[in-house]
Amino acid sequence: MSKRQTIEQKRAAYAWKCVEGANKQSDNFRKRYGTLARNMASLIQVNGLGQTLAFVYSKAKLASKKRSDKERANEQIFYDLSKWVKQSLGKEEEKGDLLQIITNESSAFYRRATVEALGLIIWLRRFAEGVLPTEEE
Repeated sequence: MSKRQTIEQKRAAYAWKCVEGANKQSDNFRKRYGTLARNMASLIQVNGLGQTLAFVYSKAKLASKKRSDKERANEQIFYDLSKWVKQSLGKEEEKGDLLQIITNESSAFYRRATVEALGLIIWLRRFAEGVLPTEEE
């Protein structure tokens, strides 16, 4: 078995776990998570990883005491992606989320983080397409 297959299998297993978790939530949560999973790759390609993470983070409205299911879905996909990329790039012990880490790392790390994020999002999108509704539906 090649190393590439092993990485892909790990990404797939993690993505499936994330989508399964989202599927156990409320309908509005499921729709928002499904929409984000489908759109994140294009958002990253157009705007960059940092700006996309900042956008999703801002939509989570973490400072608000009473948050909607959509806001919680933004938070969840933000942290799902952060956890995977940090773990994959050996930064799981560092404090902070992925957005904080990429702002302090080199441009080479930023590029590696982007590639890893896109690798995971491909799996998230595929599983979400099969399991989760979207906000447009």
